[in-house]
Amino acid sequence: TKLLINFGEYQMSKKLITAVAAATLGAVAFTAPVMAEVSATAGWVSKYVYRGNALGSSAANGSIDYSNGGFAAGVWAIDDGVQTDGLEVDFYLSYGGDINDDFSYSVGATRYEYTGGVPARTFFEQEVNLGLTFTNFSLGVDIGSGDPNVTGADAEDYMHMSFSWAPNDTYSVLIGSFDADEDGAGYFGRGDYSYAEAAASGSVSDVDVSFIVGISSDDFAGNGDDGYMVLAVSKTFDL
Repeated sequence: TKLLINFGEYQMSKKLITAVAAATLGAVAFTAPVMAEVSATAGWVSKYVYRGNALGSSAANGSIDYSNGGFAAGVWAIDDGVQTDGLEVDFYLSYGGDINDDFSYSVGATRYEYTGGVPARTFFEQEVNLGLTFTNFSLGVDIGSGDPNVTGADAEDYMHMSFSWAPNDTYSVLIGSFDADEDGAGYFGRGDYSYAEAAASGSVSDVDVSFIVGISSDDFAGNGDDGYMVLAVSKTFDL
């Protein structure tokens, strides 16, 4: 998902150039386009992992994005594997810019919708996204709420934070944490956790390729598998 989350072109949500890389990296690197642009992205991931949380196996994904100056908006979709015969569809918008030669910022909002399930229904999360970058270091804060969309069931508030370092356009590392109000008893059944990731990305014949290796606090506690590895490929088309 370019491996960093580029809020000027994307994106407060999952990586559009590469769903997992955006999802896994969460760094904030802003680059303002000169004119309005509309693009589409088609991609595939060997495993769907977002914010250190495994959401599905290999899957195709795609997006349509619009950017104009510091403003960006788009929609992204994937078969997340969590629900039976369901899709995840994300809607996002953001605005960002440069404070000076070293600092850049971004603010935005994201809504994640999940369809399917038994019985068939739609549940969702929505959040405000804040990002700040200083040279090669980035801080991201996402504050939101997950709603099961069931009568009598309460929504659960959460906060996700990530800190990343990208010395160049190829390599990056990230440390993140997820904190939910109910600590595993509510909408987010996994509970609070932290995770770390390292990623490398490049381009082959105009196809973006990313490889991510990560591990979460559940793995250290013996409550999950031994980390995860993700291969992601994608191609962007100008419309």
